[in-house]
Amino acid sequence: IGDPFPLAVPLSSVSVVNSAGATLGLLGAAGTTTAVQPTLYGFNGTSYTALNPASDALAPYQGYWVFAFGKSSLSVPYPGAPPPPAPFASPQ
Repeated sequence: IGDPFPLAVPLSSVSVVNSAGATLGLLGAAGTTTAVQPTLYGFNGTSYTALNPASDALAPYQGYWVFAFGKSSLSVPYPGAPPPPAPFASPQ
């Protein structure tokens, strides 16, 4: 995942389409077995740094590593765009 924009993108604005086709905010998708791991990592040139999806942002033109449990896609909106949809509970 990366930030292709000249402004920082809050991780809370990133959305995920999981393997079932549901669109979730990164926070709602994190940790589920159908989407992505909750921690993202950036490389600062010498070591990896963990990012918190609740409070951190993607730096402009930087790339990051995230573990996906299955086929998923991530969407990085232009900074200032509306937030992703709220997570929802699937019927059981």
